[in-house]
Amino acid sequence: MTDIQKTARLINLLRINGIQGGLLAAEVLSFIASGPRTYKELEKYTNSSNGEISKVINKMTPREKDGEVLEPRLPLLVRKKQKNGRSYELTLSRTAHNILVESGYYGPENVLSE
Repeated sequence: MTDIQKTARLINLLRINGIQGGLLAAEVLSFIASGPRTYKELEKYTNSSNGEISKVINKMTPREKDGEVLEPRLPLLVRKKQKNGRSYELTLSRTAHNILVESGYYGPENVLSE
């Protein structure tokens, strides 16, 4: 499978599962797949604004709003507050690992066990 086919498959899987964001969502996932990332790093790597990055990430990670936890349809990212307390580090959830395997980005050896 070519890289273009893998990207198309990933975007298709995201869309099927209710994650809108197209190429930027796929790009964010692929950067986080290579290692934990901060919002600042994702801005730099994708050449996108913090607002655009936040919009995509909010569709893929649980977050708190007005004291209530909002769960995305498909939680793909885990957001952890960094030690400085001002920024977040993003990592992939088990579901995201499985989607990346299904799309061809990861090999079967990268599937996380239950």
